[in-house]
Amino acid sequence: VIAPITSGDTALRSVRISIADALHLNQSSLGKRLAVSIPIFVATGALLWFSIADADGFNKIWQYFGWANQTLACITLWSITVNLRRRGRNCLLSLLPALFMTVMCCCYLLCSPDCGIGLSQGVATLCGVALAALCLLLFARVQRIVK
Repeated sequence: VIAPITSGDTALRSVRISIADALHLNQSSLGKRLAVSIPIFVATGALLWFSIADADGFNKIWQYFGWANQTLACITLWSITVNLRRRGRNCLLSLLPALFMTVMCCCYLLCSPDCGIGLSQGVATLCGVALAALCLLLFARVQRIVK
């Protein structure tokens, strides 16, 4: 029970701040914070209602949350890798996990019957490895490691 509550709290705060930042809204006054927060609370209430109304609703929502969380980790690892490379630092410490997470996120999206397409695990794994190889090639080209 604690993990979903703390994750939800962090997610809601992050969404509010991200939306306010994207819309260039100053969040110093309570009214402006509420203007951003109320639609988020309404959407959250709808998700909570779904999780209660559908017997398997919470599990469905948690699967999407897990996928989104891992995808965010993947994107963060790639960002760190690029940053380290641009600073002339050893980027292998983040590149290898970024490649691994790319394979895992792609595989999950392609083979999951609930959140993804529902392909076989073998095909999904091949696609994940191919995507990771493509990402590695693009990284090497953009960072001018290879021509």
